[in-house]
Amino acid sequence: IDIPIPLVGGKVAGEQTLVYLLRQAEKLDEMAGLILHVDSPGGSALASDLIGREVQRLSQKKPVLAYMGNTAASGGYYVSAYANHIMSQSLTITGSIGVVGIRLHTQGLYNKIGVNRIGLDRGSKTNFYTDMNPLTPEELETWHANIVHSYEQFKQVVAEGRKLPYDELDEICLGRVWTGRQALGHRLVDSHGDFVDAVHKIAELAELPD
Repeated sequence: IDIPIPLVGGKVAGEQTLVYLLRQAEKLDEMAGLILHVDSPGGSALASDLIGREVQRLSQKKPVLAYMGNTAASGGYYVSAYANHIMSQSLTITGSIGVVGIRLHTQGLYNKIGVNRIGLDRGSKTNFYTDMNPLTPEELETWHANIVHSYEQFKQVVAEGRKLPYDELDEICLGRVWTGRQALGHRLVDSHGDFVDAVHKIAELAELPD
């Protein structure tokens, strides 16, 4: 998809497209291995998990190499974590293993422009995801708990995919951003190389002749 928006536009692939393609790749008997080129600053936690789970499924049947471009951070790292091998550039921006949630409160803005909104609801939690009112202290606590839960799930993916001790991950997670060189030292990636190196590595993993 090409989004013609200045500064933020560009070619992107959504999770439905990637999940479909990964499932099709899983069925290709003639495919010995897969190079997943990741160049993404992240995005939806749900989308990252859906793609990441497909990478995990495929990597159990055929070797998957995640090849990081300029950026593979947050969700971009999430979808790479289950690959059998992660190759980055020395200056790739990666890591950012953390979760952020934003919940707007826009009633003041609407008041300024003279728009009167009235919301009808039934149930004490129905306004949790609307922007009509600020969060109550109880809702704020629930919001924070959801963020913590998502972060812990992200760490679990990293621990399983990278075979790292879960209890030690906060030292390299908590949203910290690393260069590819630093990520190699933290065992978040396995090697550096260009795309030709990635092709040679996936051939090696698939036990193909050079």
